[in-house]
Amino acid sequence: ILPNAIAPIFISITFRIASAIILESSLSFLGMGVQMPAASWGNMLYNAQSISILKNGQWMWLPPGLMLMITILSINFIGDALEPKTSIR
Repeated sequence: ILPNAIAPIFISITFRIASAIILESSLSFLGMGVQMPAASWGNMLYNAQSISILKNGQWMWLPPGLMLMITILSINFIGDALEPKTSIR
């Protein structure tokens, strides 16, 4: 049973890790997560909310947003790669 159960367990773990990262950054963006002295992608995106920063200071919101997206996508792709492929013979 264990060899057949390892792949779904790893897939579930990777998707839960990605969900936890999104949850933490969302809560930090809303001000209910990690507080300001600590670094968080949600805090960094929260600090770059004004229109002048969005237009003229892309360096404040683009790196944390891209890194958050790349991290979540890479974790999801790792989980998808662990999924066993079925083949019809």
